[in-house]
Amino acid sequence: MLQRVQLRLMAGFRAIDELYGSSAHRLNEACLFSFFAEDPKATVELIDRIGKDVDPEVWRIPGNFETLRESFQKAKNADAGARQRGGADKR
Repeated sequence: MLQRVQLRLMAGFRAIDELYGSSAHRLNEACLFSFFAEDPKATVELIDRIGKDVDPEVWRIPGNFETLRESFQKAKNADAGARQRGGADKR
């Protein structure tokens, strides 16, 4: 059920984003939705787009967004390292 709701929310966000652009608030909301729906691809994309435009109203507790960003950055770095090691093993 949550997955279907998240898919509709993200589809709506993407349609509005394409037509009108998006505000920092909407980017932050979409990032939060994608995180709770366990959609890492969308979460990483939105973290990158948010950059320094963190909306504390969305994240409620100071540091929540930075904690999320750091955990996804670590995962991204680990994936990149694994791909490099895998590529080196195939030589």
